[in-house]
Amino acid sequence: MAIIDQAPLDAGKFEASARRSHVASVPMTARHALTSMKRLVLFACVVMPFFLARALPAEAAASPANATYSPIDYPGASSTEANAVNRTSSIVRPVEVVGTYHDIQGAHGFLLSGGQYTRLDVPGGTSTRALGINAHHEIVGTYRDNLTARTCNFKYSQGTYTHVLGSCVLDGVRGINNVGALVGRTCCSGLPSHHTGFVRSPTLFSDRLDVPGATEAEARGIDNNALPHMVGYYSTSDHHKHGALWTGNGNTGASFDVAPGAYETVANGINDSGQIVGSFTDARNRHRRGFLRGAEGDKTLAYPGAQLTSANGINNPDVRGRFNVVGTYHWNSAFTTRGFIATVSPLVGGTDEGAR
Repeated sequence: MAIIDQAPLDAGKFEASARRSHVASVPMTARHALTSMKRLVLFACVVMPFFLARALPAEAAASPANATYSPIDYPGASSTEANAVNRTSSIVRPVEVVGTYHDIQGAHGFLLSGGQYTRLDVPGGTSTRALGINAHHEIVGTYRDNLTARTCNFKYSQGTYTHVLGSCVLDGVRGINNVGALVGRTCCSGLPSHHTGFVRSPTLFSDRLDVPGATEAEARGIDNNALPHMVGYYSTSDHHKHGALWTGNGNTGASFDVAPGAYETVANGINDSGQIVGSFTDARNRHRRGFLRGAEGDKTLAYPGAQLTSANGINNPDVRGRFNVVGTYHWNSAFTTRGFIATVSPLVGGTDEGAR
């Protein structure tokens, strides 16, 4: 385990100072001095910040979260993805993690609970992916139907698989909350036609989730508030992705980016405290890092030594304010995917609360 607790990157302080030149044959006049000073002020206030903004990566705008990391590797798997996490108690710290792993037979879902792995394979299908879980231990995800060769959606509860959502072609589920509301991606809306996000509740409402001017959108996480919040992303015509936050059954989402100049921001999960996790890249669409957005601003999440990190799910804080984030990271030149779980602790007066 590694504790990530670093100071934010300091771009430095730049002060412009005018040094008077003495040339015997050309005396400095007041007008010349004023002109020189204006040039120095222009350079310090306009030109220098421009180049600094281009030189610094997007991560410079956010400091690392106070987190400890542990790997998640399904036994015998060639790769593992941790996609969502549920807290089973607010007092102690047991959690349930769902995700996907790959072996020579293809993709399978899994549940990690109490240190034990349970394999998830939808009967009559292949390529099962477990993507979301709620407090009732209901798991949702996708699979490939053997008869139609189409990607369909499932819910797993107490050992039983059921088909959810009407269409295997148009809809793709990504998350579920405690009242059974589902979020994901559906086709199609608008002119020109494009994919949008959706939220569908068995008792409340059903609606598309979009952002004006978007070329595509997708909802990936939902909380358990009476008026729920959904998070995801949307794309624009320049192929950039931006984070999106929707409230209730409102169709229009609010846009956000983790850092100025970020090429891509994707929100993957949200808890009941409004804390959001996801991933972002720098202005050149490189150096993918996870992020945590909350009351303290944006924090980065990066598995120690990893080349790329994505934060995929988050649960609610315990009584001491600690919560878990799960995700994936790439750790070698072959970009092998592995899962992780991080415990994030609040800083109280500059002290790690989790160490007390």
